[in-house]
Amino acid sequence: MKKKFEKKNANGEGTCYKDKRGNWVRQITLGIDPMTGKVIRKTFSSKNKKEAFKKAIKYQADVINGKHVEPKKINLRDWMYEYIETFKKDKVKPKTYDWYENMIDRYFVVNTIGDIKIQKLNTMDIQKFYNKLSEEGRIDGNGGLSHRTVEGVARLLKSCLGKAVELEYLVKNPAKSCTLPKKPIKTNDFYTAEEEKKILKNLTKDNSMSYLIKLAFATGLRQGELIALEWDDIDFDKSKISVNKSVSVIRNRDERTKGRYQIIVKEPKNKSSIREVPITESIEKMLKGYKKKDNMIKRINKKSKVNKNLVFSSISGTLIHPTNLRRYWKKIVEKAGVRYLSFHNTRHCFATRLLDEGIQHKVVQELLGHSRISTTLDIYTHVDDNLKENAISKIDHIFKDE
Repeated sequence: MKKKFEKKNANGEGTCYKDKRGNWVRQITLGIDPMTGKVIRKTFSSKNKKEAFKKAIKYQADVINGKHVEPKKINLRDWMYEYIETFKKDKVKPKTYDWYENMIDRYFVVNTIGDIKIQKLNTMDIQKFYNKLSEEGRIDGNGGLSHRTVEGVARLLKSCLGKAVELEYLVKNPAKSCTLPKKPIKTNDFYTAEEEKKILKNLTKDNSMSYLIKLAFATGLRQGELIALEWDDIDFDKSKISVNKSVSVIRNRDERTKGRYQIIVKEPKNKSSIREVPITESIEKMLKGYKKKDNMIKRINKKSKVNKNLVFSSISGTLIHPTNLRRYWKKIVEKAGVRYLSFHNTRHCFATRLLDEGIQHKVVQELLGHSRISTTLDIYTHVDDNLKENAISKIDHIFKDE
């Protein structure tokens, strides 16, 4: 169909015509492509002639003022994958990269927000997405995600869109104006001293995982720190354990085994995690007795993969897989007849017992390997009520009649 020109405009003003659908089209010339020599044109359409002109004028004004960014035809999900691959992969730890990838897989692939082109994404889209995750974001359909998880998703998205702004794919970051759902009041749950005793009573004496759990309650070491522990790290003369490494489960990215997971030994999560933790006389005695049994088993075990220096190992003499430890933990908890809390709760129990005895938060912080005292205070404020009564009782003698 022949274009219906209203009139010829001045140079640079472009042309205006009606297309096959009856829409008004305004076309302006931007210049010459230096590679092809062809004329570069920009087209704007609208059912209303004046509106088509307004769009073209606004575009030209935005270009002059440096506010216009040419659309990058990529949706949010694909841009996020591209962002972590290009800007994060070589700068973060493998487990952190796995976390980024899992966040995108879980929350931006299944939700429609992932299909939106990044230039069309707005603050309302993102805000509704955060609200949805908080209310019904769990994959199993049982309610919303934790505030911490939503916070992590928001942090990743904001960083990702921030990079798009830097690269001039976007004029501004639409995630900046969003607000996260209100953080719930923290109610830390932990095993009571009685529950802890029940669990310890149900641990067998001939299983390496049982000894690992006992040491977890006695030292507050993290799961990965316990699995990576070697006999060289235990100084029986000074009654101390040196924490200097941890294990992590990461996705194997080798082309032949891509998608599988592997256990790696790495440095602890932060500098403060490298520490020395004292052990009591009874724990030292327990470990010495266990070491004799362990050495005997490893001498019998002829398998080449056996690491004789590992304190806690699998039946085959290799690193204990965290998944297997969690299964064993669940089995022991059920056997003890107490409610199920994650294995990480052994750290909470260790800290709680110390704080109940009046040990200062700073000491507990160093024993746990927290980088900041605020982390310790934030997690273990639940014991404060118990300590308040003890603290007040200390000055009661002042008010007693002589």
